[in-house]
Amino acid sequence: GTSGLSFDVDELLRIPLEIRKTDGRQVLIVHTQGSEAYTSDENYRYVSEEAYRSTDPRFNVVCVGDRRTEVLEANGIQTIHCRTMFDSPAYNGSYGRSLAEIEKQLDAHPSIQVVIDLHRDDISLENGGKMSLDWALDGQEYARMMFVIGSGASGLKHDNWEQNLNWAVNLQAKLDAAYPGLMRAVNLRKQRFNQHLRPGSMIIECDESGNTLTQALRSIELFGGFLAAELNG
Repeated sequence: GTSGLSFDVDELLRIPLEIRKTDGRQVLIVHTQGSEAYTSDENYRYVSEEAYRSTDPRFNVVCVGDRRTEVLEANGIQTIHCRTMFDSPAYNGSYGRSLAEIEKQLDAHPSIQVVIDLHRDDISLENGGKMSLDWALDGQEYARMMFVIGSGASGLKHDNWEQNLNWAVNLQAKLDAAYPGLMRAVNLRKQRFNQHLRPGSMIIECDESGNTLTQALRSIELFGGFLAAELNG
């Protein structure tokens, strides 16, 4: 990560933070930068409003959140999916706007244990193109995913970042065992990313602008089933 912080993976794995389903709503999905979109393919063709972005929820990460919500709900995990795009029309201040929504939802539904901010990453190639990070299963291509965990290193109060990290590292270990290569390494960052409100908070990058929405939907469906099984214990 880029936080300058160190942690002991073996220690985190030895004493795992486990989150199990209780009564009521369990998961909140938001999109701080909801206009993040993908490379067009034969299934999803769209006109980019600017570089790999679209405010049409049929083509951006909001669509990925829709699929994830469907899978969680189908597996008995009550989920709230906030489809607001906090980066449109203005990119600046998007984390402040999503924080207000997260706080509102947690006040209304204190049973929520897991808060996921679903994003799409963006890595440019030297030739000006966009990287895609692919993973294959049974002859189908998936987008790789990454957990991004914030900390208090930026100076914003965040007392439970080590709990966030513990949960992510233990989830990652199980995912790596089940689907080797699907996940990129956990990324620990200086920024808080609104993750101070629940121990089960994280950003998920469902992968690059060079990937297709088709690949991203396959990945989030796989992950949604995995997370549901984890919460169902």
